[in-house]
Amino acid sequence: MIYCFGSCNSCEEQERKYDVMTRQGIFQARIDDIRSKVKYIEQHYSGFTQHELDSAELALFDSEYPFWRKIHLYLKDNDLTRAKLYADFRKDSTTEEYYFDEGELIYALIEKKGLEENEPDSLVKGEQYFFIRQTLVLALDENGKRRALKDNMVAISGIDLKKEAEQLKALAANYKDPTP
Repeated sequence: MIYCFGSCNSCEEQERKYDVMTRQGIFQARIDDIRSKVKYIEQHYSGFTQHELDSAELALFDSEYPFWRKIHLYLKDNDLTRAKLYADFRKDSTTEEYYFDEGELIYALIEKKGLEENEPDSLVKGEQYFFIRQTLVLALDENGKRRALKDNMVAISGIDLKKEAEQLKALAANYKDPTP
């Protein structure tokens, strides 16, 4: 509850500001939660079950970017938690990383020079995309600056990332252990 002294307009304005701040705080808390989940996955994925897709599976992967040379899937307790796609280094040096929580895409990272970087994955050097309930809610450029979600390139990237994430989940289903 907000206690306000003075005119009613001031009270209404204070309540609106409080409402906006509360919503922003909740949004930031969700983004922080996604970041902490990604950080956890980054710190532990070496202990997850890893699968590298073979050439037949790569041929089935329908992407707007047709030059993927290698795809790694990481499963924890039969659930896809991370996927990393590597471009054919003769054509490009892009990598894409996908992070999942309970089967849902929560974060994606596109590094234009990912194959050229020698630093650990946790040092973000690319475009970042945050998802809540399959909806793109935040996009950051290579410098960590917010990008407008209504920007056509951001919207298209969000759609492409979700489409590829669904395909990755379908491919990962082939590697799930059928015994509970």
